[in-house]
Amino acid sequence: MESSRYFIVACLIFLFLSLILLQMIRTEISSLPLSIPSEKVANAILEYRFNKRSYHLGEKGYVDVWIKNGESNISIVWFGIHFDWMEEVGKKAFYEVAFPNKSFYIGRDERRYLGRIDFLIESSLPGEHSFFFWIELWREDKGSWYEEIWRTPKSTITIKG
Repeated sequence: MESSRYFIVACLIFLFLSLILLQMIRTEISSLPLSIPSEKVANAILEYRFNKRSYHLGEKGYVDVWIKNGESNISIVWFGIHFDWMEEVGKKAFYEVAFPNKSFYIGRDERRYLGRIDFLIESSLPGEHSFFFWIELWREDKGSWYEEIWRTPKSTITIKG
């Protein structure tokens, strides 16, 4: 009797973990190259995974983000995502990650998790909507540090009515 209870609990735990794994498999990690607004290519790749493939109007979502760094050490001081339904400038232009230590250091050739950005689907129109990521950082080159802004090309997300 006691062993069958443990077996049932073990099966329930296995089922729960399988459902979590299935959700992770359904939303693949995507990647975008990073570039400097002057059109120079930054030697890094941004990887991201939305929690869903599509969203409904008014729904909350999130995106997990990683940086695969290249040949320079970098220190990220600000990071956010902009959707096409948001204001172009100002406080409401981005959803952002807040770094507890004011910056986030990533060594050369490292891949690091930047964090999770929560967002709200505020668009009034269903369909494909564009987004891009924006990163403000300091980059080391030959012992000196330079302030730069990196961004990804625009990509799209699906909003359902």
